Amino acid sequence: MSAALRSRLSTIDDQILALQTERQTIVAQLSAFVYPVLSLPDDVTSGIFLQYADDYPSSTCNPMILARVCWPWRTVALSTPRLWSRFERCWPDRTFHNYAHLSDFIRMWLSRSGTLPLDLRLEMPSKEELVDTLFSMLADHAARLRNLQFDCATGRPVIHADRLGPLPALTKLSLANEDRGVYIPQPLDVPRLREVELELIALILTEDWEAWLPWSQITNLRILNMDSSDCLTLVKRTLNLEVLDFNAYGSRLGQVVAPPHALHHLHTLILGSSAGADILPRLMLPTLRELRSREQIVAVGPFVADLIGRSGCSLGTMAFVVRDSTDVDAMKSCLLHTPALRVLEIHCDNKVTSQTLDKLFSTWFFEKKLVPSLASLQLNNCCTKFQLSRLVDMLTVRCTRGSLRSFKMTSPETAGATNRGLEELYALRSSGLEVDISPDVQWLDLF
Repeated sequence: MSAALRSRLSTIDDQILALQTERQTIVAQLSAFVYPVLSLPDDVTSGIFLQYADDYPSSTCNPMILARVCWPWRTVALSTPRLWSRFERCWPDRTFHNYAHLSDFIRMWLSRSGTLPLDLRLEMPSKEELVDTLFSMLADHAARLRNLQFDCATGRPVIHADRLGPLPALTKLSLANEDRGVYIPQPLDVPRLREVELELIALILTEDWEAWLPWSQITNLRILNMDSSDCLTLVKRTLNLEVLDFNAYGSRLGQVVAPPHALHHLHTLILGSSAGADILPRLMLPTLRELRSREQIVAVGPFVADLIGRSGCSLGTMAFVVRDSTDVDAMKSCLLHTPALRVLEIHCDNKVTSQTLDKLFSTWFFEKKLVPSLASLQLNNCCTKFQLSRLVDMLTVRCTRGSLRSFKMTSPETAGATNRGLEELYALRSSGLEVDISPDVQWLDLF
């Protein structure tokens, strides 16, 4: 080997040695550096993880993400069973090569939850062999199932109670099927079941539905996108309801001829669609304390007023949707029947105008005998500009001459904001009014 090549090799060796020395120095510096996030006690880190994953199952709050950041985080995540006590997964899932891989993944996930109660949402597979796999997995954890939801995209799924066995901890069961039929051959053994949610289920396509569940022990019933006749049938079957939430459609009920059906324990009623006009005349709710509607009040106002008068109930909380002036008139008619009302929530429709809000504030200003016991007023989704002076005048009267003690207003993030005149509104705090205003609420000039 020539002297030139030997000299070049020696130079390269020296460079390599220098780089290795530099690398060792950097590694030593990194090892000596303490990352604040990694210096936290494990129980504190675990608590932060639980806050992060509180909204799971959303794609950004998956505990798998936490377990992949670094080894210390993975150790904490795997030793925090609550992170793995909730699971939601469609079946099949495109991230898995086959159903066997998916079932292995679910078994692994549930094994990390220790002995905690489980909240599961699963899509029922269409193939029988996959159904067997699913129920085999659920049977392994049957004693821990607390909340179980089945989503069924096609066909009429069969829920095998005999394969599940007793479900001693189950408190909530949800069933949804786009084809509207479900079959449960044997009654479910669910001694602690209290809450049931049914979506897109047609009782006419559902065999022996009355024997599925111990309906008399159900206290919370949610019915979504079902025929109003089926809704009423289910309500009559659940004699001890305390909370009823329904969104029905259609009508096969005809005229009201029989005496109204009384639910003596129901304290909360949530209305979804205008089918409430078909069902409300057939109910009597003497213990009703809270009523909420997800549609415009003009669609249900007269039926709500009749229900209150017929039942003799004393409402403490009401919530409605307002779009135009007809809703304001309908709301006034309802509120005349609720002198003991303490909490009122108004959700503004996206098409609400400033004129509607002005009329709303003026009604509460001039009708001083309307809901005289009102203590809390909340205005949500305020997506249009309005005159702040009308609001200030109304709140002043309600606060100084009435019982109003809390006012809250929110608006969408896209509304934009100006804050002229806010000092006059916040000045009401000196009168004892708690004021909470979203920073995005828009105002017109104060005058």
